Amino acid sequence: MLIRNPADRRKVVGEVKPSNDEDVRRVVDAAEEGFVRWSAVSIAARSKALASIADALEMRKEALARSLVAEVGKPIKEARGEVAGAVGVFRHYSTLRLDERTVAREEGENRTFYTHEPLGVAALILPWNYPLLVMSWKLAPALLAGNTAIVKPSEYTPLTNLLATKIAGTTLPRATVQAICGGDAVGKALSSHRKVAMVSLTGSAATGPRLLRQCAGRMARVTLELGGNDPAIVMPDIDLEKNFESLFWSAFRNAGQVCIAVKRLYAHEKVYKEVVKRFVRRASALRLGNGMDEATEIGPVNNEALLRKVLKLLRAAENDGSKVETGGKRLGGPLKHGLFLSPAIVTGLDNGSALVQEEQFGPALPIIPFRDIDDAIEMANDCNLALGASVWSEDRKGALGIAEQLDAGVLWVNAHMALDNAAPFGGFKGSGIGRELGMSGLDEYRATKTYILK
Repeated sequence: MLIRNPADRRKVVGEVKPSNDEDVRRVVDAAEEGFVRWSAVSIAARSKALASIADALEMRKEALARSLVAEVGKPIKEARGEVAGAVGVFRHYSTLRLDERTVAREEGENRTFYTHEPLGVAALILPWNYPLLVMSWKLAPALLAGNTAIVKPSEYTPLTNLLATKIAGTTLPRATVQAICGGDAVGKALSSHRKVAMVSLTGSAATGPRLLRQCAGRMARVTLELGGNDPAIVMPDIDLEKNFESLFWSAFRNAGQVCIAVKRLYAHEKVYKEVVKRFVRRASALRLGNGMDEATEIGPVNNEALLRKVLKLLRAAENDGSKVETGGKRLGGPLKHGLFLSPAIVTGLDNGSALVQEEQFGPALPIIPFRDIDDAIEMANDCNLALGASVWSEDRKGALGIAEQLDAGVLWVNAHMALDNAAPFGGFKGSGIGRELGMSGLDEYRATKTYILK
C-alpha cells in the first residue's frame, strides 16, 4: 500500500503492508497476553509511563511533524501544533490523581464502595486528518485505565501513527500498544473479534453505524466520533476587526478538514455583506502550497475522494443558483500534481442545500444571512450532525444564552475549535456516542465494580 504526498501525488512517501485476518488474530492474542501484565501495573506506574511517552514523543517532535506534512498535507506550523497537542494530552492524563476505590457510603459496619477496572483489549480506529492528536485522545486514557491497545490508522495516513506507536512502545511492556494497518476489512475484523472488549472510532457518519452493528452482538463497549457540521452565528454587534482572523481560521484551518471546523456560517443581515467581503478578500489572498514551506498557509486536501466530494457539492450549489464568490477551483501551474483546491466562499444558498446540510470537510464555506435570532437558531439546529457550534458577539452573556439553545456537544463564544484536555469532547445526534478527553474520556475505558459490605 503506497502512501503518496497529497501536495504532489507523484511522490511516494512510504509503503505499508495491509494486514489480513491472521494478522488481526495474532495482534489481538498478543494484546490479550499483554493485558495480563499491564492491568497488574499500579495506577501510579501507568501515570509515569504516560509521562515517559510524552517525553519520548517530544524528543521526536520534528520527525513526527514532518511525517504529518508528508502524508496529511497540512502546513508544518499546524503539524508542529498537532504534535504539541498530542504531547499535552499524554501529560494531562499522566498528572491525574485517581483513587483506587471510592467510598459511596459508610455507616457503622455497613460500607459501600466502588472501583474502576480496565476493560481489556481496546481497538483504536483513527482518522487521517489529525492522526497523531486523535491517537493521543484514545491511547492515553486507554493505557491509564489499564487496557492494552491496538492502533488502526487510516489507510491514507499510517506512517505517523506507526512511528508514534513505535515510540510509545519503547516505554511500555511488550504488546501493551501495537499497530495494525489496512482498510475497512481490518477495522471490521478488529471490531468483530470476540477478544476485543472496546472499540473507539473516529470516522465518518457512514462508518459508525456499521461498526456499532458489528459490536452490538457481543455487547462490546463502543465510542464513536462521527464528525460534525458546525454552525457559527455572527451577531450584529460583533467586532470584526478584533475577531475576524479567529473566525476565518475556525473555518479554514487544515483546509477545512477538521471535524469541529465551522462548516456553515450564519451572519446577521446588518453585518452579512461585510462578513462576506472579508472572507472573500482573505480567502483570495491565502498562500497555498507544500506544507514544508514555512510560508504556506493552506495545504492540499488529503485524498482524491474528498476532493471529488467537495467539488461535487460546489457544482451542485451553483446549479441551485448559489454564487461561488471566490475559489472552488483545482490549482494548476506548479501545484497541478497536488490535490489543491482554492478556498471557496459561497452565498445565495438556502438552509436545505447539500453544501449546508452535508459535512463538506474541505475548503468551502457557505455564508447565510439571517434577520431574527430565532431563525438563526432554527437553521443551526436543522442538521443531523451536532458536534460543535459557536456564537460571535460582544455581548458574552447574551451569546451564552444563544449557545444554550444550540444542539451541540461543544459550544463556544467568540471562539471555535479551542479544546481543553480536562473537559469532555463529543457530540449529539449523528455526531456519535460517548466522549473523549477529561474524566469522561477516561471512564469510556473503565468498568465500574460496586462492593456492598454488610
